[in-house]
Amino acid sequence: MSRFHFVRSFKAAFGMSPHRYRMTRRLERARELLRRSPRPTTDIAMDLGFNTPSHFAAAYRRRFGETPSQTRQAY
Repeated sequence: MSRFHFVRSFKAAFGMSPHRYRMTRRLERARELLRRSPRPTTDIAMDLGFNTPSHFAAAYRRRFGETPSQTRQAY
């Protein structure tokens, strides 16, 4: 299967590109960890494959409309 065909088929099945799907899953996992784990936000970001804490925070804010710290404080 070519890369183009894979991406097209994936988008038809899941309604989003593979990159967006993967990013969404990573951010949802981060939200769960922020709510349930006392681990530092930086450790969570690195474990989920973000290169820098600022990249994680920016992606998180775009997805959920709040910072990781705000999520943690709410729980």
